Amino acid sequence: MQHDKKQHFLTCMIAAFVAGFPFFAMGSPLTAIVSGSCFSAGLALGKEYGDSKAAGNKWDWFDILADAGGLIIGVFPYILLSIILLAGGK
Repeated sequence: MQHDKKQHFLTCMIAAFVAGFPFFAMGSPLTAIVSGSCFSAGLALGKEYGDSKAAGNKWDWFDILADAGGLIIGVFPYILLSIILLAGGK
């Protein structure tokens, strides 16, 4: 994997996790998943849009794919914990 793609993946993973954490800590796992996903996706799309407008650069769908992978891994703990909490509540 290219260094650039690793940076996209890690940045979106961290952004999704960090943006969702306050909501998860307040007891709202679904809001954590949504807010983490939205923040990370907005960050990724904004970065690619900026890249596409820079001289000598272009929109890169593989960057978006790396971003999406990071987003999914970043919110995965909230998804997993939501499932566990729902199963324990039944």
